[in-house]
Amino acid sequence: MQLSFDAADRLVELVQARRGPVGAEEAARVLYALERAPAALARSLLADVVVGDARLAWRRRLEVSHRWLAAATWAFVLPALAIQLGWATAEIGRQPWIVYGLMRTADGVSPIVSAPEVLASLLGFGLVYLVLGLLWLFLLRRMLVIGPEPGPEIKPAEVLP
Repeated sequence: MQLSFDAADRLVELVQARRGPVGAEEAARVLYALERAPAALARSLLADVVVGDARLAWRRRLEVSHRWLAAATWAFVLPALAIQLGWATAEIGRQPWIVYGLMRTADGVSPIVSAPEVLASLLGFGLVYLVLGLLWLFLLRRMLVIGPEPGPEIKPAEVLP
């Protein structure tokens, strides 16, 4: 198990202050499960979308099932959110180590970079990602409004005598 027990000890301290004692091993198992759960959720959602698409395509109802198409739209958003939540849980779970057993987070503070510089960097990256996200949404909406290009017109086959 990659999860450090120091992180579990920190979690135990928080839980003990709220509702009573919890063992470090149990806390480590909970954090490990919380780290893995979002990825399992994403895989499950993807499987549901694939099975639903196949079922509707088999019945030739995929293009006209508005409810399904609206629900399947979330198949892009929810797995990305699940991945981010899993990453955040993993980062919380590995505290207080930067490098397990070698360097604690308290030792990783840079004396050269000040707090306002770190904040400016964080806000700058946030702004760049916000602009990229808005640009992506704008382009996606534009493509959805335009719609697909019409295909070639197919003439019905002539009946042979």
